[in-house]
Order: sequence, then structure tokens, then C-alpha cells
Amino acid sequence: LLKDKDPRARHAGLMAINSPARLTDEVAALLIGMVNSPDESWWVVVNALNRLGMAKPELLAPHVDRLCHWAQHEEWWLQKAALTALTGLATDDRFYQKILPLVGKLANTTRVADVWGPIRGIAAKANAAKPEVKALAAKVLGQAYTEFPKTLAAPGGLDLANRVVGNSPVAFLEKELAASLAASEGGLDVLYELA
Repeated sequence: LLKDKDPRARHAGLMAINSPARLTDEVAALLIGMVNSPDESWWVVVNALNRLGMAKPELLAPHVDRLCHWAQHEEWWLQKAALTALTGLATDDRFYQKILPLVGKLANTTRVADVWGPIRGIAAKANAAKPEVKALAAKVLGQAYTEFPKTLAAPGGLDLANRVVGNSPVAFLEKELAASLAASEGGLDVLYELA
């Protein structure tokens, strides 16, 4: 199914990859091919990216630029899936300086709570990393928190203001960002300085 010419069949094949045991090197190579293809259906790409979150980082390393491309896509669901795939590489010495600022940018610009799952995962992974990785993670999340907008509008102009104090989308997303920052090593110090 993963090799079928019909994207619906490839999509169906992706649904069967539900554990790391099923994501063999051969299967991962097929998924990477889907992600790298400019002609692939986005519905196939989003599922391939999500499944690549289970892949060995060394298989994904040569494709970090393409994964970052998807993380900067205008559609939030592709951003989220790309961050899922990038999680294993986010603290790698070769890539953290490229990936962590991208995570900070998405933390500041996302308007969809679902994107916070992989952002929190990357922030938690940074806690177990080298000091320079921890420092950059705290810095980019702190900058995202500082620059977080006080008013939000969804694509198309929908005003996301909520009259219930403390329950607005801005307050919710700010709390997510503050919690991720606080959970990172040195993050409470950054929040204290910002306050």
C-alpha cells in the first residue's frame, strides 16, 4: 500500500504503522520519500510525518531541512506533524541551533492548542540535553513568551477575544507557553526575569 500510485492507498498503508516495530528502515525510507516529494498529497504527508516521529533519528538526520520546511508550513496540522518528526533531532548537537529557534517561533505564532503537544515534548527533551541546548531552549521559549501577542485573530480575521477574563485563547496559549518554559531547566529564572 505504501508503494501504491493512489494516495488513498498510501494513506491507508500509513494507518497500519501504529508502533515502532512496524516502522522498519525500509518503511521509514518510503515515508521519507513521501515527505520529500513535492507532489505528494498533504494528507499522506501529515500521516508520514506523524509516523516518522517513531523513526530512528539517524534515518531522519539527512532530511532535517525538509522536515523544517513542513514545520514552517502555513497549515497548523502540518506544523504539528513536522514537530512530531523533529522531536528526536531537536537536541542533537548538529541540529538544535536550527530546530529550537523554529520551535520558539511556532510557540509564539501558533493559535492551535494541538501544536503544543510536540512543543512540550521538545522542551522536555531539552531538559535531558547538554547545558548549551538547555540554555537555547530557555532562551527561545522566553523570547516567545515575551513577544506573545495580547490580541489574536484567526486566519480570515475571526477575533479570538473572549469576554471571560482568564479564559481567553490568549490566556490559554500564554499559560501553555509559560508552563513549557517553567518546565525547562532555567525556565523559572527566565520567567522571573521577565516578570
